[in-house]
Amino acid sequence: MKHAPKINFDNTEQTATTTAPVSRNTTPTVANLSRRVANIAPGNTIILSVLGRDVTLTCKTIAAEFVDKKTMVYSDNIRLQELLDADSLADILPTMSKSGQQFPAIGRDINGVIEIADGSRRRKAAILANRDYMVLVGDLTDKEMNYLSDTGNEHQKPSAYELGMQYKRRLHREFCDNLTHLADDLKMDRKTVRNYIETATLPIEIIKCFKSPNEISLRAGVRLAKLYQQHADAMMMTATEIIKNKKQLTTEDVFSKLESVQPLTEQPTERKFGSGITAKYKNNTVTFSLKNAPADLIKQIEQILEKNNESNKN
Repeated sequence: MKHAPKINFDNTEQTATTTAPVSRNTTPTVANLSRRVANIAPGNTIILSVLGRDVTLTCKTIAAEFVDKKTMVYSDNIRLQELLDADSLADILPTMSKSGQQFPAIGRDINGVIEIADGSRRRKAAILANRDYMVLVGDLTDKEMNYLSDTGNEHQKPSAYELGMQYKRRLHREFCDNLTHLADDLKMDRKTVRNYIETATLPIEIIKCFKSPNEISLRAGVRLAKLYQQHADAMMMTATEIIKNKKQLTTEDVFSKLESVQPLTEQPTERKFGSGITAKYKNNTVTFSLKNAPADLIKQIEQILEKNNESNKN
């Protein structure tokens, strides 16, 4: 691979060590790329056609202890890194722990830090497994980084929540909060786009109740979002308890607990005004208890109440 062969992703029989014409309509799918670079070594290069441009990529290996500090995920990647943990990475973490990374990520160098376009899940798995992280690094444009991020996410589709977060950002940043224009750009109907954005109004703590954000469908996300609007405090309290016991709960258990929340009842507070005089406050109600209260105090209270009563009549 010293002479940087061009990789034709349309020809699945072509090996990474054979020079082949570059197809201008290629899509660097994860499956095809893994076959091409299965045995690539650090320092070797390949040429990858990205959106019709040939990009030279050099294989680099980041030592396990430096993966978190010397790499970062491309900011426009849809995947929410906060939701990547041992549960959501259960499909790749065991292999990463046992055998290491199976095929490299793709990114670019930004002032000594490698920015990852394709491979954020592998990056997090490498961190959790304390494994070296292999990346194909090249001079990629923002447009190419976006493209590689999107195609890389095809292996594990972004959740309805993650898509909703992206649509919400784009709605404000690119379309001046015009939902119709965003829907037209996405080639989706307004109601569907609105449902994605409504799902994204859920706090991330609710999403963390699930082992993977993909467990929450669009319909379920809208349902939970409406419930959260009505009982935000109660749902957040329930979410805290769910997260503590997440490993013992099924997806159905989590939905059941979240959807059965009830409005929080404010606990009464109590205040004492000397011996035998107590006020209890609950919601918008206050109750006074007077035991052995002086006669002049009772008279003062009666005068205040009578005066208030007269004011209300007027």
